[in-house]
Amino acid sequence: SRTGRFLGLVRQVRQVGQVGLVRVMLLKNFGKLLKFAKGGSALVGVRAAGGEF
Repeated sequence: SRTGRFLGLVRQVRQVGQVGLVRVMLLKNFGKLLKFAKGGSALVGVRAAGGEF
């Protein structure tokens, strides 16, 4: 039936929309995590270099 197909489409759109929101949230937070990780690895590198010498 048409209504059944329509409801199915609506459900798919809702799921995709939710996934899209999650992806956007992850991408925004991913940038922060990358900066944090780079900063952290830089600190670890400095400590390691300082410990070696």
